[in-house]
Amino acid sequence: MDRLILPEKIWRQLTEHAVRDLPNECLGMLAGLPDGRVCAVYEIVNASTNPHRFLSDPASLCAAEKRRRSAGWHLLGFYHSHPNGRPIPSSIDTDPEVNFWLDGTTVSLILAVQTLDHSPTVAEALAPEKVELHGRQGQTPRQSSTPGDIPVVGSQAAGEVIAAGDSFGTGNALSVPASAGNAFAAGDCLTTILHGYRIEARAYRLFPHRWQQIALSLDPDSSDV
Repeated sequence: MDRLILPEKIWRQLTEHAVRDLPNECLGMLAGLPDGRVCAVYEIVNASTNPHRFLSDPASLCAAEKRRRSAGWHLLGFYHSHPNGRPIPSSIDTDPEVNFWLDGTTVSLILAVQTLDHSPTVAEALAPEKVELHGRQGQTPRQSSTPGDIPVVGSQAAGEVIAAGDSFGTGNALSVPASAGNAFAAGDCLTTILHGYRIEARAYRLFPHRWQQIALSLDPDSSDV
């Protein structure tokens, strides 16, 4: 699978879940068709008390899997949020001692949730978005817990989605620390403003201590899925 396709209804479910579970991370299962089209999401209870970690509640995970099988959907992957973080996998996300889904066959969708208190200056808002890479040697970057890592545009209309590839006017680069074998592509993201938060999502295949970003797109014609 080299692409994840989100109907608008599914995208709204994901963003609502990410905001509702603040300050903790949310998580859930992505199910749908083999081509990467998400047709259902099943929320999973986060059993972790650490706001920057998640731990799947076993009973909740089993219930989600039963619902998926009953509906006949393929397992596409899982999603979770990074409150006040960045939409890139952390070292925990790619740690084989913690995550058992690191063979690249499933997708990991990460939703970074930022408050709108960290709006850029006018000059920054008018500047095009860019992504910088600083080499590809080292370890997977850790998730940042510092607010404002990704500046936001306060003038963005509430609930409006900025589709993959659009500039949302952050003057600062999204700097990715050096990582061995990581592949990061600019533009393949979805962004929205919801309930006073800016949410940016990116999708990945995960491997032990490395990751590969895949295409992520919104399907406005499938809002009734």
